[in-house]
Amino acid sequence: MAHLTSSRTRGMRRALTLTAAAGLMAAWVPPASAATTATVPCTARTSAQKFLKVDGDTNAYFTAPSGTFESGTSGWTLGNSSVVTGNEPLYVNGSGQAKSLRINSGVTAISPNFCIQQGEPSLRFFYKGTPGAVVHLHIDVTTSTSNLVSPLDWEMTVPANGSWVAANGLMTPYLNYAGNQNMQLKFTASNGSVQIDDVEVDPWKSI
Repeated sequence: MAHLTSSRTRGMRRALTLTAAAGLMAAWVPPASAATTATVPCTARTSAQKFLKVDGDTNAYFTAPSGTFESGTSGWTLGNSSVVTGNEPLYVNGSGQAKSLRINSGVTAISPNFCIQQGEPSLRFFYKGTPGAVVHLHIDVTTSTSNLVSPLDWEMTVPANGSWVAANGLMTPYLNYAGNQNMQLKFTASNGSVQIDDVEVDPWKSI
């Protein structure tokens, strides 16, 4: 069960675990707001039904910048994090992939700002790690003329066997703005190290 720090709620997709254990998700208190920055231009979306073989999810997704971690982490702020060998086992972005991002306990890895638009309301990714470790995800959305737009936070617990889990469709902040906006993702590990892989954004109004 997922809980939002916002008062708004929407129907959520069911969670999938790649093992019998499910990852626990709950609210996390958001960190301080970030400053407004110029919006990043939107580029063409390359999307596919990447989670269809995971749990029957028919929605199409595009990959966040460097979100497969196969070609490095361009634009990411890593702290004490690093790309390591080991891909999520369903290879949603291709069978030749072999890497993921390891985030040590107490460390935050921050994605670059990237463009999102109305109708891009959710994201999914894979995670694993030390049994009982927690993945905190803080999502910021900004515009060129205002401060944060309803930032949201999610918290997921690695299952007892430490195996890969596919997070369900995590709602992103409400996009009540006609123009393009920036999204930035901040992944923090606690109670142990975690690995994340294949960070994907759903570009359709589907939840």
